[in-house]
Amino acid sequence: MFRKYEKPPTPQEQQAEEKLKLARDLAENEARQREIIRYECQLFYDRHAMDVKHRYSPRQFSAYLSEWMHDRVPVALVRERAENLKQMIREFLKPIEPVQQDLTRDDIQSHFLQIIREIEGRKIDRETKDAMIAEAYYAWDRALAARGLS
Repeated sequence: MFRKYEKPPTPQEQQAEEKLKLARDLAENEARQREIIRYECQLFYDRHAMDVKHRYSPRQFSAYLSEWMHDRVPVALVRERAENLKQMIREFLKPIEPVQQDLTRDDIQSHFLQIIREIEGRKIDRETKDAMIAEAYYAWDRALAARGLS
């Protein structure tokens, strides 16, 4: 309510105040949406942590949330990155295809280079691609070591 001698706001002042309130409400709503998305990612990671922690540690997961899903990132992009993150975790849950025992070093190289090309061709963010490629290189090294070719 207005004080006895205070004049009422002009229509322009009322409109500016309404715009400010709408902007504040929108920012609060977006912050809440980001928090919900990050929470859902945390639950998804926690559900699968025992199976993926050797490929994607809790520290890496937290760093990803902090760097790529912070409050300055638009909600739509946070949502997209959350789906990319969940997809990467799903990929980590899949067993690595064993490479046949009788393959040569060149066969193994060809196999893993094909996997890396497929990863590069996916429409996912760079951080996710890099993690998946690192996992492919790790599997490549294990395949070579298993055959005494490292």
